[in-house]
Amino acid sequence: MKKELDVVDDELDHLDDEFEHAYENGKLSFKVYKSREKTIEKLEDQLDLLEDALENKFGIDD
Repeated sequence: MKKELDVVDDELDHLDDEFEHAYENGKLSFKVYKSREKTIEKLEDQLDLLEDALENKFGIDD
């Protein structure tokens, strides 16, 4: 499961980079860019909590 969470985290990072480039190229407004960035940050926080829960459940020290 940890590997799957890492894959999702990598995909979120990739999306964040895409949105940043789209904003820099004028394809996204600042408002839309910040909204998407905030959503990605929330999802990354949730992934971190899930990862911590897995580590605690299985006694893994990462």
